[in-house]
Amino acid sequence: DELQKQVSEGKVSVYGSNDVLTMALGPEHPGRLRGVGAGISPRQYFNLPKPQRVSFDDRLKESLKVLLEEETKKMEAKAREEALRMEARTKQLVEAEREHFLSQLSQLIPNFDPSMLKTRISQSPKNPMSDKASCSGGDVRSLHFEDDNAKNGKHQQEEEKEEEKRDEEKEEEKEKEDEEKHGDK
Repeated sequence: DELQKQVSEGKVSVYGSNDVLTMALGPEHPGRLRGVGAGISPRQYFNLPKPQRVSFDDRLKESLKVLLEEETKKMEAKAREEALRMEARTKQLVEAEREHFLSQLSQLIPNFDPSMLKTRISQSPKNPMSDKASCSGGDVRSLHFEDDNAKNGKHQQEEEKEEEKRDEEKEEEKEKEDEEKHGDK
């Protein structure tokens, strides 16, 4: 009677194998169920879900996965930071090399104006695959000076003269061979 009062008042919850009879008589003995018989368990009779056991391996795998993800994020952040640092360093080196090159040009060519070269580089077309200005193409080829043109012209004339000499020597050798062939007959 007392248990029924507690159930009706809501102090005791009754579900599955935890009913009034079980509370009055005590828990079931293993391997049999009161009123049903042997060979059936309370879990089977009352269709209770099996408690989910998480194995040690599963917990270990999950914790390792979390640690690996954290470590990966840290390494990616370091790699991005290092890439930015290397890019900044490369820009510094390129700028220093360009300044050195301009100073050498101004020493070698008396009427050289470095500002002329700077404007042409800044006007160079950009490669759609890169955010850097291109240094190849028409800009570099358009920077010919009169001294260079004069040297190139002289050099070309000398090469043509040497080529003519070689052709004449080949013709003389052929004539000698022909004379030897005709003289032997």
